[in-house]
Amino acid sequence: LPKRSTSRYNVSHEPLFTSIPMHRVIPDNLHMFLRIGDVLINLLVTELRRQDGIDKCKLLDRNKARHVSVYEKYLNEACKIPFQFYICKDSNTLKWRDLTGPEKYRLFSKIDWPSIFPQLPNVETVQQIWQQFFQLINTVRADSITAEEIDNFEAKGKTWLSLFLSIYRTKNVTPYIHASDGHSLT
Repeated sequence: LPKRSTSRYNVSHEPLFTSIPMHRVIPDNLHMFLRIGDVLINLLVTELRRQDGIDKCKLLDRNKARHVSVYEKYLNEACKIPFQFYICKDSNTLKWRDLTGPEKYRLFSKIDWPSIFPQLPNVETVQQIWQQFFQLINTVRADSITAEEIDNFEAKGKTWLSLFLSIYRTKNVTPYIHASDGHSLT
């Protein structure tokens, strides 16, 4: 059999069980939160790096890397998350550690990007994306869900995905993001 293209799934490898249609796959809530949270954090840091003009450098000057430094300070002080950017010596690129699940949850529950980064392009939309995603995750995580919440979940997921795509590219839509468009409760 010829190898199918994995580009339509936006993944690196063919799915393990190709006989199961993607619309029948139900990801677990924790990994949905962690993976989509990673995407949102990476997109934010990418924009902060772009604003600061950080591409490749040998030393991170926190006075010049104003946006990156503000994010680092916000995580450390407001969220009480030990966090520090660093420059990888081999590639001269900005690196950081992934946040743990509880750290991500703390970050998402405290965010107020417009007050932290008032000059950031699309900051209000970024705030809405993060807040709506957090609301979707909290709905999925709830111990009990009403029939009305189930009925509204798909519409809210699709609204969130449309909002996401209003400022980000389709290449940023991962399988977990695709799954969040409302099919994980239905």
